[in-house]
Amino acid sequence: MCNRNNRNESMELLTEELKDAEGEIVQLAQRNTFCDEYTALSSGKPIPKKSQLIKFNPCIDDDGVIHSDGRLKFTGFLPYDTRFPIILPRGHWVTKLFVKHYHERGNHVDGVNFTLPVDLRPFAQTAVDFAGPFYAVQRREKPRQKRWLCLFTCLETRAVHLEMAWELDTNTFLSAFARFNSRRGVPKEVTSDRGTNFVGAVSGLKKVIRQLDRKHLQTKTVELGVIWRFNPPAAPHFGGAHGVIVKAAKKATYAVVGERDVNDEELITVFAGVVSLLNFRPSTYQ
Repeated sequence: MCNRNNRNESMELLTEELKDAEGEIVQLAQRNTFCDEYTALSSGKPIPKKSQLIKFNPCIDDDGVIHSDGRLKFTGFLPYDTRFPIILPRGHWVTKLFVKHYHERGNHVDGVNFTLPVDLRPFAQTAVDFAGPFYAVQRREKPRQKRWLCLFTCLETRAVHLEMAWELDTNTFLSAFARFNSRRGVPKEVTSDRGTNFVGAVSGLKKVIRQLDRKHLQTKTVELGVIWRFNPPAAPHFGGAHGVIVKAAKKATYAVVGERDVNDEELITVFAGVVSLLNFRPSTYQ
């Protein structure tokens, strides 16, 4: 007999009771549909190779419910039923009730068909910024020289490309931009702040791109151009998309270089390593 003290005297069902009832119903559906598989799994034997469940790698839990043992088993942050999905028989009335329940719970909302975005190559939309200075040693009789990091960030894929700038002026930036174009392709849109080196570069960019068009893009029939967008003055938050990457690039560079004296060649090598590090970062990195 049930202990009276443990009985639920109210008419309302508890969460545990609903879950137990759901498990019993699922188990009943599985026993009726997957009789041979259920018997084999319950006795610890492999299921028949011709079984329709073989591709799901089925397993049975302590409550007697058959689950799929897939690749999510080691993702501890996910709920148990997500890591080990319950296998329901197709077309069974229990399965139909589950579908009906969750459909009504979602208020019969159909999925919205969003328009697919235009397929853009990496760095078609690019943000550019400078970071530094970093110091590179020259010959003994010369003092250390300032070097700058010119950072290009793809606004679609968040990929990163770094170029070293020997000065912080328009001509040096145009040289870095030309190297970037040769390696990554000419972008359609470039976003930057209103630094004097960027503002002064706009007039010179058209000439650079026309030269690239004649040299490398002879098969193109449409004249190539870059749309340059400047962030509003005194609004650094507009550069948040690449500001995080600038911070990460500086942190990685300073961590490698530290207080050591490096020359230009070593600094370029460090920048290449930082590019590899940033481009293999987790997609959720901030």
